[in-house]
Amino acid sequence: MTENNIDYVCHDDIPYVTADIDDAYATCKKLGKFQATLRTEGISTTDVVAKILKNKEIYYIRNLKRGVPRSQLGMSLTRYIYLQLKLVFCPPRNVDRQKIESKSEKVINDESEKLNN
Repeated sequence: MTENNIDYVCHDDIPYVTADIDDAYATCKKLGKFQATLRTEGISTTDVVAKILKNKEIYYIRNLKRGVPRSQLGMSLTRYIYLQLKLVFCPPRNVDRQKIESKSEKVINDESEKLNN
């Protein structure tokens, strides 16, 4: 935990049993570095992490604009320069994604109807 600069580990309080360990979080609990969370039906950690990774560039840019140093984000100098250039030459547009998705869905449905008729 020290090597990876981890302050806390969060997981539900149910012991996580692995092949040779009765509770994978026992050490964190003993060190006082464990924070129990509640499970929420329909929300999976895997889905949350996937969404973060999919949108990490958005999060990088948002945090850089807030003044967070690149070193605190674990960002390489190359990625930092790339994002700075991207902001200058390809600034983000204010796009209503929901509106675009509903329009594209309508076009797809319309085209499907045409093919089925």
